[in-house]
Amino acid sequence: MDNTERITALIKSLASSDYEVREDARRQLLTLGSAGVEPLIAALREESSRISWEAASILSEIDDPRWIQPVREVLTSSNPLLAHAAVTALVTLGPQAVEIFLAELPHCHHTVQAQILASLGKIGDRRAVSPLMHLLKTTHSATLRYMAIEVLGQLGDKRC
Repeated sequence: MDNTERITALIKSLASSDYEVREDARRQLLTLGSAGVEPLIAALREESSRISWEAASILSEIDDPRWIQPVREVLTSSNPLLAHAAVTALVTLGPQAVEIFLAELPHCHHTVQAQILASLGKIGDRRAVSPLMHLLKTTHSATLRYMAIEVLGQLGDKRC
């Protein structure tokens, strides 16, 4: 079996109902590193299965910048579970994720917006202050307003 066939088989194993099979596939794909990035990106774009969610998670653990833009695109997916996986993957970038989160925040499902706000609080980057102040004025969601206030408090900006 060549490397391409092996990677394809491992990606298919991510849909297994057997946890051990999925975890073994995950470990092997991580071991392959950059060689698995393009096939995992293709799996991510399927947007309809456990494989997509697993692909986002695995990509976030591979030190290869090619995964960042495709995962960013998934933030606005019509599948909120996949978009949540994208937030979890992107938060691993730390401060680099702030601009991505702020740009995509208005376009995401409301539950994904809440996760982005929580992630911005964890990252703790003050670049989020002005956009969050704007969100407070424009959102109709009491939940998002509350979360924005919480994050602004965490950021400790004197304007708040």
